[in-house]
Amino acid sequence: MMGLIPPDAWLDLSYPSYYDWFLNECVLMIQSNAVNYFKWDKATDGAVPHTMALFAAADELHRQSPQVYLNATAGTCLRRFGTILTVRGGRWH
Repeated sequence: MMGLIPPDAWLDLSYPSYYDWFLNECVLMIQSNAVNYFKWDKATDGAVPHTMALFAAADELHRQSPQVYLNATAGTCLRRFGTILTVRGGRWH
């Protein structure tokens, strides 16, 4: 991510240039490859601005494709109690 975020920021979406790149890449995956499921691990690992930016990206992706399923977890593995956010059919769960 050279040039998108400072070296110590470790994939923090609260940096506008990284947020724009991330969102664009997700939209391209939806449009070019019919991706309809995103799972973001460790969504809350870091600063609150990062988490809020991730939620904003989720809103925008859902506007792009209402059928997209978004799953953000607090942990690193798919598990029942790690899920903090999902979007299905336009509703947050």
